[in-house]
Amino acid sequence: MRGGIRFGLFSLLLFFTILSVGYEAYANEADYEWSENEDGTVTITKYKGSARNVIIPNQLNNRDVTAIGNKAFYNKSLASVEFPNTIVSIGDEAFQYNNLVSVTLQNGLEQIGDYAFGNNKLTSIELPDSLIPESVIFKIKIAR
Repeated sequence: MRGGIRFGLFSLLLFFTILSVGYEAYANEADYEWSENEDGTVTITKYKGSARNVIIPNQLNNRDVTAIGNKAFYNKSLASVEFPNTIVSIGDEAFQYNNLVSVTLQNGLEQIGDYAFGNNKLTSIELPDSLIPESVIFKIKIAR
């Protein structure tokens, strides 16, 4: 009997842990404002969610997310962010004033705006081969 109760409690605890981690990591469409681009893709213009660990969706409203707009994630207390491989550009100050320590950008990214990751706690940033060199030279300001 005790074993069954323990297993039940453990299962319940595991379920709620997985549920809360999922909520924290995966933001839903209501957490974003976006604008439609001429080619039918979208640009995220504002993050309205409260999750600190964000996985940026590859689609919103069944349209590919190809850009992060200027200041879209500005000062949101983000601890981590994961990017889809659909992102082609990241705007000026897009992730400025967060708590990011490490960032890995996916292949397909071509441009990064000024101070896109400024004023974070970055110790490393992985840049993809697809990045256009002129868009990066001295633009990733790691200010502390």
